[in-house]
Amino acid sequence: MSDGYTTRPFPLLRRGIVDFMTMCPPHAIHGFGSVDVTDTMARLRDLAEPFGSTPSLTAYVAFCYAHALDGHRHLASIRRGNRIIVFDDIDVATIVERERADGSYLPTRAYLRQANRKTFRQLHDELRDIQERPERLPLDQARFERFLKLPGVVRRALIRWRFREPMAWKRNYGNAGLSSLTRFAD
Repeated sequence: MSDGYTTRPFPLLRRGIVDFMTMCPPHAIHGFGSVDVTDTMARLRDLAEPFGSTPSLTAYVAFCYAHALDGHRHLASIRRGNRIIVFDDIDVATIVERERADGSYLPTRAYLRQANRKTFRQLHDELRDIQERPERLPLDQARFERFLKLPGVVRRALIRWRFREPMAWKRNYGNAGLSSLTRFAD
């Protein structure tokens, strides 16, 4: 007899994503909402021929986001003690899903470096390239899995310690984050 739901184990690799999402600085802007992208998707479909495929909605939002932040760089700054580091470039960190050989999807981090200086087409091509790359596991998979099995508070403390400098943080995580965009259609 079913209880009306099923459970599955939380994938080990997703623990790292949760860690990074919970480590947002206190001044981070979080948003939740629903947006009608019907007109936007129609315009993106119109670009399918020159692009060779329907352009990525995530690339489009990243393009708009990076260029908006370019005019307000203080919103993508990182605090370090009594200093605020305001970067010239906007590096957008996001997650894209890649289809694996077994048909499942693997969340993969994507860093769009200098996104504020790139065209929509360049960002689209970068995201598609990341999605099409062969699956790569961390160099020391066993060590990485042991790390992911540590309690969350310990993992996050180790990550904070390792990337306590703003330049290391930006190099490894970017200075602007864009969480997953999901479309639901009838």
